[in-house]
Amino acid sequence: MSYQLRSTGRFDKDVGGLDKPIRLRIDRALTELSRGDPYKATKSLRGPLRCKRSLRVGKYRVILTICEECLSTTNCRAMNHCENQSHSRNDLLLQWVDLREEVYE
Repeated sequence: MSYQLRSTGRFDKDVGGLDKPIRLRIDRALTELSRGDPYKATKSLRGPLRCKRSLRVGKYRVILTICEECLSTTNCRAMNHCENQSHSRNDLLLQWVDLREEVYE
């Protein structure tokens, strides 16, 4: 199954502020993720970030939502503000990106 990448404004801003080599590395990782199994390639998060997942790209973490997982759980739709969005089951919603030590704060 192939997944469609969708980004938030925050994600676009975060990525835009990174150096070009890092942006390219993240772009390659996301392209690979969209063609593979995002459940195996990402880590499920807990606590205030539950219903989101983390993709490791070097010392950076991409925080994302697998819409298939979100659409099947009412609480996740509310936490990700997806109630009024038209996401399909095969969308990956890219939330934000930051250094590992800062992304979970």
